[in-house]
Amino acid sequence: MAKSKVWVEPSNTQEQKDICFAIRQEVFVEGQNVPPHEEWDDLDQNDAICPHFIAWTQDESGNNIPIGTARLWLHTPESSKAQRVAVLDLWRGHGVGRALMDALEEFTWKTGRTTVVLGAQTQAIPFYQKLGYQVYGPEYLDAGIPHRDMKKER
Repeated sequence: MAKSKVWVEPSNTQEQKDICFAIRQEVFVEGQNVPPHEEWDDLDQNDAICPHFIAWTQDESGNNIPIGTARLWLHTPESSKAQRVAVLDLWRGHGVGRALMDALEEFTWKTGRTTVVLGAQTQAIPFYQKLGYQVYGPEYLDAGIPHRDMKKER
């Protein structure tokens, strides 16, 4: 696959949120067997404290194609929590996850918050470490998948 331009935007319409949900369905519910009742929660409907973001690229005809998503829980005045970071299989290793995390961090800093936290699947820890995140706390299971907490301070 040729290297394509990737960009990230907040999802501002219900149609865009539905795209985010479809990507999460494919990556987590279908791809990782996360039970639907653990994937979906009330935060998904609260854009004021939990905005969603979409990673895009373009096909050969110039059509925008969604390739990843993430949501950002603005859960304290000091920090946000990166959640539901999902990249479609075909696009992993092409900078999509980094673009999503850059967008979440930029949004966080603009709100005056100084820390981004996340619960990383243990297999994804090296990816987040390359972005400057540090592991803290013990390993735990989330949706039956081993995780560790991580954080990055501005």
